[in-house]
Amino acid sequence: MGDVEVFDTNLFARLSGHGTQFLVYQMRYQAAQPTAMILPLPVALPAREESIRWLDLKGYPEFFTHLSARFPTPQTFSIGCSKVQEAEVKSALAVHEVGDFVASFVPSLADFDRLDPRFTLPKSVWAQFPQCHDYGFAVFQLAKLGGTPHPIAFEFPTRWPDKLFYPTIHIHDGQVHREEHFDHALYSQGMGAHGARSEGRTSEGVALERALGIVLDEPLWRIQLRGPHENKDVILERKSDLPAILLGVGGAMLIAAGAAGIGKTRRRAVQ
Repeated sequence: MGDVEVFDTNLFARLSGHGTQFLVYQMRYQAAQPTAMILPLPVALPAREESIRWLDLKGYPEFFTHLSARFPTPQTFSIGCSKVQEAEVKSALAVHEVGDFVASFVPSLADFDRLDPRFTLPKSVWAQFPQCHDYGFAVFQLAKLGGTPHPIAFEFPTRWPDKLFYPTIHIHDGQVHREEHFDHALYSQGMGAHGARSEGRTSEGVALERALGIVLDEPLWRIQLRGPHENKDVILERKSDLPAILLGVGGAMLIAAGAAGIGKTRRRAVQ
């Protein structure tokens, strides 16, 4: 099977002020077979299946279009992702219907054997990210082989109440490369300006009532990562006396995995 081509990756993050972080993710992609994404998250411990709150943005597919309209249009690049080895399907974790996605939250690495095993990466790969040993994992399956699906959104209890976390590490074919070609726009609220890379605008034109409380009526900021960059996460610090952009502090990664389905058990619809 060929690689999954991913373009125009957009992420929005905001701290709720109540110990949780909102994260919204969207990209344009083309795949040769059904594909799923795994996003490791620095969840507050102890993590449970119910730790994550899924938010259905099917009714607001223009979420990032409206955010991007507040800023100049950037040049785009592509990122290639590949499937992991296929294996027999088994699942015992709850599967949620979130708009056009089916999604699950895996509380820990040890819980992956309760999900479709084709989402499990080799132990040698996880060993390169010891900071992930106590992370939780958001898993969602893409319904089609290509296009621009509506954004996937959720709220999770964060262990970093003064930092915003963006999962930007990529793994291709079970290999971790030191550098990747990035095509990312990172949006935020509540953290202020972050150096020369940061652009600020008002949230005028964003349909706040359709954003389900994720976006507030306050300044909106964007940082762009275009072209070759070190293959690490992005974390924004709230404190102005610290570097605003920290790469590689966390341990999250973005993984494209060939998948026939996340599972059929305990399916729940997100309201």
